[in-house]
Amino acid sequence: MKFFHILFVVLCNLVILNARDTVVVEILNFSAPIISIMDDHQGNVFIHTMKMVYKFEDNQWKFHRNCTSEDREMIFENGEVSFIDHSKPEANEKLTAYLERLKKNKVWSHFLKSTDLVEHIFVAKDKYKNIWISAGSNLYRLNIKNDYTVLHRNKSIRGIDTLNGKLLVNTYHGIFLDNQRIFPDITYSHGNYLKISDSTWIFIGDKILNIKKDKIHFEYDIPAAFYGISLSKAIDYKGKIWVGSNSGIFELVGEKMIHSHFNIVIHNLEILDDKLIASTKKGLYFLKDKKWMQMNNFPPIHFNSIKKIDNQYYGMSENGLYVSSSFYGKAKLKWNKEIDCYEIIKDNKNNLWLSTSNGIFRFNPGSNSFEYLFKNIEFNKRSAFYNGLYPC
Repeated sequence: MKFFHILFVVLCNLVILNARDTVVVEILNFSAPIISIMDDHQGNVFIHTMKMVYKFEDNQWKFHRNCTSEDREMIFENGEVSFIDHSKPEANEKLTAYLERLKKNKVWSHFLKSTDLVEHIFVAKDKYKNIWISAGSNLYRLNIKNDYTVLHRNKSIRGIDTLNGKLLVNTYHGIFLDNQRIFPDITYSHGNYLKISDSTWIFIGDKILNIKKDKIHFEYDIPAAFYGISLSKAIDYKGKIWVGSNSGIFELVGEKMIHSHFNIVIHNLEILDDKLIASTKKGLYFLKDKKWMQMNNFPPIHFNSIKKIDNQYYGMSENGLYVSSSFYGKAKLKWNKEIDCYEIIKDNKNNLWLSTSNGIFRFNPGSNSFEYLFKNIEFNKRSAFYNGLYPC
């Protein structure tokens, strides 16, 4: 049985759900080769064999009706089990729908043993929450455990991870392991943490704490002139820890915060092409020879992030999405909806997914256009926005 955590982000109301995955309950060897199985969308499941159709009732398979070798594609029609009659004009339309259903069933094939993999598999769902999959004479019964447990409700979640085998949850309301708050010294968490090693972490809120084996090792000394600053991001770059804030960039040295004398509001810190890049209120900057240099190929406006995908550089700004074909190449405004853009990733079908202050957009390179998905949902700037789920 597999366990995973799912993160849902909707405005500032957020829950973390603990979910159990699909499990194979049993594999039955049916008395005759199974041609197909089907459900009637009411929870009744039928099995089609060479001479008989069976129905799943009272937790067992019972005889339902006879059939002949001429009966091939089983369908449900007018409230009854039927078969496609190839002599009728509507046969082609019904057959097309039948084959489309078969294509969708392929997603279930990874539950089958390699010896049971066949060209076509049939899937049906019963009223007892079982999933039935046929493979030759074998019949698989699966069960989906949708027993979700709400761990955190109405908290703005900025990041999730695991620590000492427990779920680490970083929120505006504090830091939690599972549902227990830890490190109450951090009274206002900006949702930032940095994992240095399996036993060493840095947590950032109104204070910066160095954590060893889930205990506070020491607190970094924030210069008096910067008390009350908001901290946006911490990053490990070439063995040095850098922290962005609304008062510029700091370097953590020993137990102290040293200001870099770069006084622009920092929204994000990232590493790209082995360079440390700062997304700021006044454009994009990168560290070179201990100095912060502006990326003049991007406009000097509010940027939230920059990413490199397929040798293209995507700058997420408050005015839209900018794209450059090289690190120093002139950036063009790819898409302008006057929406704050936060993050961008690529899926395995070459679609680009863009999170914004007003929903998720998917860019299809084939049609060179954006589709508007998950409308009117504001995603947090630092929300988990990844290809996969966090394993536990």
